[in-house]
Amino acid sequence: MEIDMVTHVEPFVRARSDSWLTSEGPTHKRSLIVEGEQGWIERNGQRKPMPAAMLAHERAQYAIYGLMRLVSLQDKDASWAPGFLPDRLIARHPLAPETILGFDTDARLAWATNRIPAVNGSAIVDQRFEFSGEMENGGVRWPQRLTIAEGGEPYFDLRLKSFAVQS
Repeated sequence: MEIDMVTHVEPFVRARSDSWLTSEGPTHKRSLIVEGEQGWIERNGQRKPMPAAMLAHERAQYAIYGLMRLVSLQDKDASWAPGFLPDRLIARHPLAPETILGFDTDARLAWATNRIPAVNGSAIVDQRFEFSGEMENGGVRWPQRLTIAEGGEPYFDLRLKSFAVQS
């Protein structure tokens, strides 16, 4: 199933993703909204609170965008340390799960791993992000493709058509 999506993320603060089946168009969109400690799902113009377990999962998922920027590791109470191999960095941020960031031979972010709450709250799951391709806007380079595997199984595959940095 293919979906189209428009997403706005202010790392660690808010995120909104509007998505729809490509075959149906945006008139049938579903919105996922995270604002700090709160979250909602909107469908057909109706907004409902996001279940707590789903909110914990989504907040941990969206946190990767802040960690990918690396500059967030200068935030208060954030830190980083070299990984056990020279191409790795251990990222710690109070609003994100501890994450290992992996870099390719050109020092570009290639992958990340961490552990997050399952969407249904039943367990903690291992996840691995893979990053490939590159887009640039406003002096920011960003992966064109992001895939996520949870528990070793494919979970999410995002291919950007456009990317814009807003101040």
